[in-house]
Amino acid sequence: IEQNSGKIDAAIARNKHNRLRMKVAPSGRSALSLWRVRQRFDKFTLLDVEIKTGRTHQIRVHLASINHPVVGDEIYNEGRDNTISDITVRNAVVTMRRFFLHAERLAFTHPKTGERLEYTQSLPAELTDFLKLFSRERRRPRLQTPGSSGVKEQAKIQLLQLSTVAGEGACVPAK
Repeated sequence: IEQNSGKIDAAIARNKHNRLRMKVAPSGRSALSLWRVRQRFDKFTLLDVEIKTGRTHQIRVHLASINHPVVGDEIYNEGRDNTISDITVRNAVVTMRRFFLHAERLAFTHPKTGERLEYTQSLPAELTDFLKLFSRERRRPRLQTPGSSGVKEQAKIQLLQLSTVAGEGACVPAK
């Protein structure tokens, strides 16, 4: 991802040919995802993603629609994990046995009590271990993430997305 932040405002609908998949479609339900770069690596970018709507597979569908699917997501990355040139990283994606998507923070107002609830959870070990593969890479400067947007429902998601860098499929950590 070249920009430091952006939004994906694209409706999402069920894929008529594969009921397990969703897709960006004008006839779908509105969906909005905001993202900011948290950290850049040579071939990866860690993102903060805030969803403003809660559609099925929203983050996965939105990022795939801009050609940056989540690493390890076999449904939406169309085999691009297999194009990772670094064999150690490619094997790590396989042994991770999940895609790099993690809810770091969830906050919402309880619909019955009106109480504000917030939950936080750090990255699980398998995702932290995966990021350690890049600790020796020359990192670009870290961008500071602005504070809370004041929206009632918020989710801060950590994910690793796959992007195209100089024509090569490359993992991109996205949070």
